[in-house]
Amino acid sequence: RADGCLVLGGFRDVVPSKEEGTHDDGHLDPHVSSCLQDYLPMHFPSRFDGQRRGPCFEMEWAGILGFMDDRFPLVGALPDTRDGRSGQYICAGFSGHGMTRAFSCAEGLARQMLQLPSGTAPLPTAFSPDGRI
Repeated sequence: RADGCLVLGGFRDVVPSKEEGTHDDGHLDPHVSSCLQDYLPMHFPSRFDGQRRGPCFEMEWAGILGFMDDRFPLVGALPDTRDGRSGQYICAGFSGHGMTRAFSCAEGLARQMLQLPSGTAPLPTAFSPDGRI
């Protein structure tokens, strides 16, 4: 960020369940939190004045990760349903990469829905729901 702050995530692998099957993101795992808060001071001690923990952590949150078998998100028009519903779209299943992909995927989907040119970052065809669901 322009103000020098970082967004850091991960460490789900430090708990036995790897938080797989978690459907409630209303609480933080204390071990995951501790690993996240220790990471930067441990690897960049000169930036943290020798403190074990950083001087300030602005916020922390938990979130549900939606995984696809092929690890590609689903972005685009959904197939028509058997009961005749059509015109539904999806932008989900980022397999842990939502922070880096969601904004450009949402822009690409909005352009697709509005029938605008794809812009500077066209959606990869591999993200299309066609034949994947």
